[in-house]
Amino acid sequence: MDVKTTFLIGELEEEVYMKQPEGFPFSDGEQLVCLSQETYINKVLERFRMKNCSPSVSPIVKGDRFNLDQCPKNDLEREQMKNIPYASAVGSLMYAQVCTRPDITFAVGMLRRY
Repeated sequence: MDVKTTFLIGELEEEVYMKQPEGFPFSDGEQLVCLSQETYINKVLERFRMKNCSPSVSPIVKGDRFNLDQCPKNDLEREQMKNIPYASAVGSLMYAQVCTRPDITFAVGMLRRY
């Protein structure tokens, strides 16, 4: 049984050895695997071509509204949106939310509806 399957359905009987990947910081020792929040967010911004976006103090400003009227309405708009991996971007935000940023939960929840 491999580590991934064991994690889902059983107990692992063998010892598992891992090596710290390059670029990951040593937090309290080599026995830990850590994810740098800043590095992860920067890679997400690069992946979705948003590296030059403006930072915000709050993920959503009071009064911001999202609705279906903002979704693509015609074939041209739908075709243009095919080049934007929206679901993947929201998934990346959900990962950041679950692992390190519970404060963005409401904003990510609003975005994933569309």
